Amino acid sequence: MWAATRAADLNIRQVAITDRIVERFGDPALAVLRDPWDRLIVATALELGVPLVTADGVMHRMARPGVLAVVW
Repeated sequence: MWAATRAADLNIRQVAITDRIVERFGDPALAVLRDPWDRLIVATALELGVPLVTADGVMHRMARPGVLAVVW
């Protein structure tokens, strides 16, 4: 996995867990995500404005145009 994050031809990168991501983590709208790691993933995607690639049904139901895009 680490090799993939360093490959320039892949669209994968590491990001820090910032104060803004932590603030989003606590958003009541994310409370439907019982798994804290899922909440962190969604909070990060929201903060960075990037789509999620997931088959998770709860995350798909959270998708909102212009707010959270979910692919797959």
